Amino acid sequence: MGITITDPDETINVFDDVNKSLLKKEIRIKVLNNIKDRVDNGDDTFYVFYAKPYSYNYPNLEASPFTVPAPTNALNEDLDIRKSITGLRKVRVTDIRKAFERYNWTTETVYSQYSNFVDLSEEDFEDFYVYVQDQKKVYVCLDNNNGVASTVVPNSNDTDSFETSDGYRWQLVIAYEDSLIRKFNSENYLPEPEPDSTQIRKATKGGVIDRLDLADASPSFNYNAIEEIPFFIKGDGKEIASAEATIVPLNQVTFNGTLSTGDLQISKSGTGYSLDSNRSNKVPVEFRLKTENLNAAQIAQSSDFELAYGLATIDVDNNSVTAVEVKNIGNGYPSGATVVIVQSSAIVYGTVNSDSPTPGIDFEIVEKGESYKTAKAISIFETSESIVPADDDIKVIVSPPEGHGGNIQNQLNSTSLFINTRINNDDDIFSTANDFRQLGIIENPTNTNGEKLSVDLLDTKLKIRIEADNATDFATLTEDLSLEGQLSLQKGILIDVLDVEGQPLQKDIRYVRDPLVSDTLSFIVGENLFMPDVNKVFTIRSVTDPNIDFSSGNILFINNTTEIDRNVNQSETLNFIFNF
Repeated sequence: MGITITDPDETINVFDDVNKSLLKKEIRIKVLNNIKDRVDNGDDTFYVFYAKPYSYNYPNLEASPFTVPAPTNALNEDLDIRKSITGLRKVRVTDIRKAFERYNWTTETVYSQYSNFVDLSEEDFEDFYVYVQDQKKVYVCLDNNNGVASTVVPNSNDTDSFETSDGYRWQLVIAYEDSLIRKFNSENYLPEPEPDSTQIRKATKGGVIDRLDLADASPSFNYNAIEEIPFFIKGDGKEIASAEATIVPLNQVTFNGTLSTGDLQISKSGTGYSLDSNRSNKVPVEFRLKTENLNAAQIAQSSDFELAYGLATIDVDNNSVTAVEVKNIGNGYPSGATVVIVQSSAIVYGTVNSDSPTPGIDFEIVEKGESYKTAKAISIFETSESIVPADDDIKVIVSPPEGHGGNIQNQLNSTSLFINTRINNDDDIFSTANDFRQLGIIENPTNTNGEKLSVDLLDTKLKIRIEADNATDFATLTEDLSLEGQLSLQKGILIDVLDVEGQPLQKDIRYVRDPLVSDTLSFIVGENLFMPDVNKVFTIRSVTDPNIDFSSGNILFINNTTEIDRNVNQSETLNFIFNF
């Protein structure tokens, strides 16, 4: 694959060192969803089949020791498989689910934590969620307490995040019904419930602040003796901006466009602001210049504009602004202009932690906010202080736009297809008299009229009724015998022999075609049936072909195995996991 540039003789290879590319997981999700939707809507039908009731080296026996051959995409192999299919079992809508990898919670394990800054499908981060088996629940890890081992199993019934005593913070996203997790049971994968299922526990808000991470590098910040640092969370999330203040400088002569507390007179107290009762009802705010009514002189004064920040005192009764304090003085504010007092829907404070060799910051999220896709933390401190803020070293971790659990497939990297179906001895379609060596999945097979099959079960073995001179002649008929028609030259491989009620001199033989003959041949009524090495001749009295066009449909999956024998009481639960 290449990207052609100006000179048609020059091509940039997308895998070389100067050009990097990524096939996004969204394209895998799209392909997977398209397959699932087409099955759900009945546009496509999948059937599981058993095949190859004879040796891989037919007509020779398999050597010992024997190695199972790997299936290939060779056309001839595809044709051989079709000739040897013995029975079909429809994959019902309830048999198919999207799936994601399973990570069981175990104590003393360090789990990754959710982040919108990393590729959570990469090996280093993909265990950011856990499955608690005895609860049948999936939890997302929001905080791993700076990488310590998890020792307390998460346990919750609602969608609010919660903290365990080991310092981990979790959020419930799936609570499985017993029937779903029992049916789709795998050591390595979990089924995705249907999108509208109550098993998915969607967060009530999306784009909330989950966590603030400080860069691992040696810190360059310095907050001196500040006991607590307010942070204004700036981004594209929900804001409260109903209060305003007018810039009325205390000293008009010396006013240089930087704000001080006394320069602001509240002209509109607003409403809807959140308060923090633990901090005298004060909250971080941004003083945003209202530009629509500026005159030419004021616009000229606002050059080199820089936002100012501070604290607003919120009235307990009506959630309005009663007073403001300017901390970061900003620049370029014109005298007489109006500022909007903006509060982020997220409220965050930080405390410098110098206990470890590398100082850090302990963050307290008072309000998580909502509707953020990106966010940045801005330190609020007195401009006069000799402070080097940590803002450039802080990553604000934001939950998915839909909230945790809101898009479960994307969040948990659900890019696998889980098919679970069961094979029983219904009407002896899947023979117990013979073995099989292949199982697979075929898409959209049709009947002989070209109509897509819709039956749940179909016996695809060909059948002839034969007649013998003596009932004892049938004792020579054993599985895998080679069958040959005297006139038709049709060849088959015997699967099993069935009694014909009330006809002791007749038997029904079910067979598959010999892989070396055309799939258009058929035995002829009245001709003699020969079997090499069997000194008996039988007469064919009827020919019954299954109502299937063996050349139709796409074989999607093949599994080769050693021979598998079935008994009358046997049933198999088949689990298929396809990764996209």
